[in-house]
Amino acid sequence: MSSPLRSACADALSQAKIAIAIGLPAAMAVFLVLIVALEIAGQTTLLSSTLGLVGLAACALVIGLQVAVEVSAISERGTDALRRGSPPATTARYVAVSLVAGATALFLLAVTGIGLSAALGAVRGDSLEPGLLIGLAGAYVLYRSVEAFAAGIRDEQPRS
Repeated sequence: MSSPLRSACADALSQAKIAIAIGLPAAMAVFLVLIVALEIAGQTTLLSSTLGLVGLAACALVIGLQVAVEVSAISERGTDALRRGSPPATTARYVAVSLVAGATALFLLAVTGIGLSAALGAVRGDSLEPGLLIGLAGAYVLYRSVEAFAAGIRDEQPRS
């Protein structure tokens, strides 16, 4: 294979990994949020029909894949990738990425809290180890994520 072809294949593989690792979980989260929001609003007729559920799933998939596209652009070009387009589109990108980052941090905090509370509140010794391991793993991932985010912000030089 030639070098440009290898580069194109590597880029495609990188984008596919981001779509699977970020886009699909984001789509699932959006789908669940839409279902809960409809249940809270009392609009359960949409949830009882197959066509309604397929429509919600398609909407969630589009949003999840768009989040994956933005994350891919950020990973390739830095935060300058968020500043493309009109001011309303730029604002929407910043809000969407902030919501995804905040939701991820909340999820990691919840996993850490659940694991540690299960470990600390365990009555029997046999459930102590898994809860403690889950809590420690969640705390480690949260720490590494915040550390990598801060390092990425520090390393990025403003362009003039």
